[in-house]
Amino acid sequence: MKNDQLCGSSGAPGTPRMEGIRGYLLAVLCLALAFGSRWMLDPLWGDRAPYVCFVLAELIVMRVVGGGPLAFTAVAGFLLADWFFVEPRHSLLITSPVDQVSAVVYLIISAVLLFISLRERRLLARERVAQEELRRNTEELRESEARYSALVAHCKDAILLTDPAGAILTANPEACRMFGRSEEELRLNGWTALLEPTEPSRVKAAALKRQQESEVQSEVTLVRKDGSKFIGEVSSGQFIDRAGLPRNSSSIRDITARKRAEAELARLAAIVESSDDAIIGKDLEGAITSWNAGAERLYGYTAAEAIGRSIDLLTPQEVSDDLPALLVRVGRGERVSHFETVRRARDGRLVPVSLSISPVRNADGTIVGASSIARDISERKQAEQERERLVQELQTALVNVKTLRGLLPICATCKKIRDDKGYWNQIEFYIREHSSADFTHGICPECAQRFYGDLIDPKNGGKDI
Repeated sequence: MKNDQLCGSSGAPGTPRMEGIRGYLLAVLCLALAFGSRWMLDPLWGDRAPYVCFVLAELIVMRVVGGGPLAFTAVAGFLLADWFFVEPRHSLLITSPVDQVSAVVYLIISAVLLFISLRERRLLARERVAQEELRRNTEELRESEARYSALVAHCKDAILLTDPAGAILTANPEACRMFGRSEEELRLNGWTALLEPTEPSRVKAAALKRQQESEVQSEVTLVRKDGSKFIGEVSSGQFIDRAGLPRNSSSIRDITARKRAEAELARLAAIVESSDDAIIGKDLEGAITSWNAGAERLYGYTAAEAIGRSIDLLTPQEVSDDLPALLVRVGRGERVSHFETVRRARDGRLVPVSLSISPVRNADGTIVGASSIARDISERKQAEQERERLVQELQTALVNVKTLRGLLPICATCKKIRDDKGYWNQIEFYIREHSSADFTHGICPECAQRFYGDLIDPKNGGKDI
């Protein structure tokens, strides 16, 4: 409703409320009243003061409407007065010097009124524009304050507003939750009550630094109401409030968990870096993303040379098909353990390795890559080959030793056998040494009859004694 009153028919701001058709209707009404008044006074005035009533009409139109209707009133009033009340009447000619002066005075007054009206119109438009801008700025300020209040109220960081002496002026709900104190308790205790006893000196140093820089970030040990401690990352800055007083705004984030995670990551990174095994990270496409010192020692490539390149860099042509299959298995979430293969080092030598590959997941649990641990098994392979060679040689020697082959020189009389050194050995001794057989002694029937015939019992049937 208020905007409709301040706007004309077109709705443009800063326009008098009777602009447009209503303004011109008012101008016509004022002209009619002026004309009627002058017509009634004509018997008394004659051709004197023909423009007075029309000047009054202009004043009314100027105060209520102005602009185009005022110009219309001035021109129409001049024509009506000249036509009906200036001699010769019913003519636009002005012959009398007095009437000519009156006409000039009327035109000057009309011009002055029109100038004043236009000037007031511009001033009014500027004022209304300024008022509209002020209203808009006020609304934006209120919206900004509301957004700021909502942001501070729902912020996951503790926010404290303090004076230069460290007295807490305001605190958001997260600050109350973080320190286990109400806002009133925080205001009563002040900033120093939240610090570990060894920290105030560091806070003073940060305050001195803040005087030189617009924003300061530091890590301090803070204490909750129950006495438990945590590490806080404090970002503070200084500003001037509406009263011109210096104020400090501090944002506090509990980074205890982050510090523990960083320490754990540093420990794991140190373990990885100091490991004798080659530990390599890669994405699911096979591009190398990490490369430890063990990989440098094993393969001969530096981290700068390897990271970003394909893992095919290490794969010999003869085993090039094993890697895609392994990555597919890892992409399904499987873990590959102790997969033995061969990799090629920078100097071209083939290195037998035992691979253990595990999937790498992001925070959402999505598999984004793989981590492989390669252990050099060259010595083990050599030991295995050496063991196999010795076993083979032993088996061959055993076969050769336990089997009598070839021509054996044997005495036709005493049946002794000549060995490789030229010595003659009893046949039983030679066979025992060169085979798995052993001997027991007995007498065949022929020898028994020949040498012990008188001792043989005929009832025995001539069998061995």
